[in-house]
Amino acid sequence: MAYVEVFGRCLIGVVFLFSAWGKRPGAGRFRQFSDSLAAMRVLPTRFVRPVATVVVGAETAVVLLLLPQPLRPLAVAGFALAIVLLLGFAVSIGLVLRRGVQASCRCFGGSGAAPFRRHHIVRNLVLVTAAGAGLVAALAEPAITWEAVALGGGPAVVLALLTTRLDDVVELFAPAPPVPVRRR
Repeated sequence: MAYVEVFGRCLIGVVFLFSAWGKRPGAGRFRQFSDSLAAMRVLPTRFVRPVATVVVGAETAVVLLLLPQPLRPLAVAGFALAIVLLLGFAVSIGLVLRRGVQASCRCFGGSGAAPFRRHHIVRNLVLVTAAGAGLVAALAEPAITWEAVALGGGPAVVLALLTTRLDDVVELFAPAPPVPVRRR
């Protein structure tokens, strides 16, 4: 179970680190995130900025709670908070897609965000599963060893980095658009 907990801590922690960092104030990133929340049309306008602030704060809290420390209840709280956030994100994206609203994913900040698609929901549900497994493992209270960190942490960090670049990975494997034929 220690491997599962370490894998979950690293995967969820790194994903949320990139997410919170990408929305940090400065360089207009937080404003871009707030604007993307407004474009989703799931919240009344007056709640957009406060909710954006709470989301970034909660994402930062997940990262801090999942850092290696001896107090298991903090890790349990981190996994639980991650599950709540990820389910909220998945439901919000589902509403956007169902309503046909054109909104972009600013999940990790940045200016070139891709429009929401089904794979954003799938990504969040896969992360919910990983966080749930990490939560169960943290409740089992196994001793975390350096071996578990080495074998569980490395692959989790690589997967987390791929997760944060999911739109690029999907684009890479998407079928190429047809090339127009020039007639002479």
